[in-house]
Amino acid sequence: MKTLAAALIAVCAILSAATARAASEPLPDCIRSKLTAPVPLTPHVLGPEDYPPLSSMLGEQGTTIVQYDINTAGLVENAKVSKSSGSLRLDDAAIAFVTHFKFKPALDGKTPAACHNAIAVAWSLRVREDELIAQGVTTLHPAVADYPFGAAQKHEEDTVIVVVALNNSGTIETATVARPSEYPDLNEASLTYLRAQKLKPAEVNGTPTKTLFMVAVVWSLGTPAANTPKPLQKPVKN
Repeated sequence: MKTLAAALIAVCAILSAATARAASEPLPDCIRSKLTAPVPLTPHVLGPEDYPPLSSMLGEQGTTIVQYDINTAGLVENAKVSKSSGSLRLDDAAIAFVTHFKFKPALDGKTPAACHNAIAVAWSLRVREDELIAQGVTTLHPAVADYPFGAAQKHEEDTVIVVVALNNSGTIETATVARPSEYPDLNEASLTYLRAQKLKPAEVNGTPTKTLFMVAVVWSLGTPAANTPKPLQKPVKN
């Protein structure tokens, strides 16, 4: 009996050692190994709903690099940040985003195999002008001459969204940056540019009225030298 017990203990020890070695060995790379690469079954493109609301309000941007494993069922495991975006909120959101990925698993011959992968999750608040126009946002294009000192030389291009209160004479009463640029000098330049504009207020029954609206100040080095502001649409009554 003692001999049998000793043999069982030895077998268990061997199995435990083999399991420990297997656990410590890194998984093969999903792309660079000899495996047939996994096939994504879900989108890997960020949507507006993936952006943390507070990060959007604060103008936080950056790129989070996430390392993760894909198991034999095609699900993500062990997702972790290998390079931070500079924002803990964005990094946490990147982990949540990647964790929901689903794949057709990698194959070793015809057998599903686990593997290791990585992705750069790019957080950017840049918006497309056609999307803004479709949403009824007024767009203005400052000329290159309106650029703050040095910004044009550094090729700074971005869109700053500003909430503007316009009185019934067309004078801007208040202007507040709602979606800042990653370039701080463009934020202040947008406010300066807007305060110099004479805009046409909305009318109710033919009478100019105070208006609250959003303006997208599009800073681009390829825009025309002049811009004609358009009439505003949606008035907000006092």
